[in-house]
Amino acid sequence: MSQNCSPWKVATALAGIFIAGLLAGAFLCHAWCYREPPPRSSADHYTDRLLKRMTSEASLTSEQVEALRPIMQDFCHCLSSLRQKAYVEAAAVMREMDARIEAHLSPKQIEIYRKMQHCDRERWEQRRRENAAAPAP
Repeated sequence: MSQNCSPWKVATALAGIFIAGLLAGAFLCHAWCYREPPPRSSADHYTDRLLKRMTSEASLTSEQVEALRPIMQDFCHCLSSLRQKAYVEAAAVMREMDARIEAHLSPKQIEIYRKMQHCDRERWEQRRRENAAAPAP
């Protein structure tokens, strides 16, 4: 068998492997970043699932189930309210971060950064609207 591996052939093979890895990584990154978020379960779904499990494992009576249901629904409502407040506070923190980052960028870099942020925030805002539109417990 001939050992005819010139340095150019090796370099070309390595470059091909590198480019293939780069393309695969870019594709996977794009697929991961722009995937649809999984649907959030509603408070009723969570309550029903937990009550079913508790009934199965702790042998709850029907009276106990009916007594626990409003407690769990109130809890889910409180969590939803906290989540909405957290979105508002997170937005303020993100605006502060943007201002501090932009102070270190050139005008062209600021333009690119703002486009990136706009895309990210559109997805974030869409998720917030979907959560707010979820049926109340």
